[in-house]
Amino acid sequence: MFRHSSLKPSIRLVVNHYEVMKVPPASMSRNLHGGGDAIRLLDLFCAYQAKLTRNSTRYKHWDHALLLTGYDLYRGNVRTVAGYAPVKGMCTEARSCTISEGLDFGAVFVIAHEMGHRLVLGLFLDAFQDVCKMVWCGNGEGLIRSAHPALEYSYCGHRKWCKEGQCVAAATIEDMVVRHGEWSSWNDIRRGDCASECVPCQISGQIRLRRSTRLCDKPL
Repeated sequence: MFRHSSLKPSIRLVVNHYEVMKVPPASMSRNLHGGGDAIRLLDLFCAYQAKLTRNSTRYKHWDHALLLTGYDLYRGNVRTVAGYAPVKGMCTEARSCTISEGLDFGAVFVIAHEMGHRLVLGLFLDAFQDVCKMVWCGNGEGLIRSAHPALEYSYCGHRKWCKEGQCVAAATIEDMVVRHGEWSSWNDIRRGDCASECVPCQISGQIRLRRSTRLCDKPL
């Protein structure tokens, strides 16, 4: 993700320290940020990490600190906040920090956005309509972003598709024709006892489940 060919100039990220917090430090306790208020939690985390890197010989110096949190971040009544960071803070020790919901792989897109696309490095959005860089949607609370850009070869304009983060002209008109993916057959599930490849999933007193899959194996 962070070494994608569309990133200019190229960057290299190195993790020199990480911690798994089973219990938050007292300076970041739940009652101090209301269980996920993005602005308050960001301020608390920025102060916490700056104190660690400034006053302790235990940690290697870092240029930027990231908090992956299990809290559902929010700002006021807006519950669609996925990440937050100070504006143009990368070169200031006390402001070089990012918080992001760390629920799934989609967090990498939020982290990349917060660290460089607009906030931390001071970069600004080129256009809300450029779905190849980020998909933007409305939910009645204003404009929000999804967790990822459109997939490769998604339609992005007249005779155009997304390729490596850019909306480019399609090679030929034929390439834009939608083709049925042609699903494969379901894999065989033996009746009776669970086969060796079947992992039983059972809740006491409830039904047992068997998993069967099929593939969209002819997309073109």
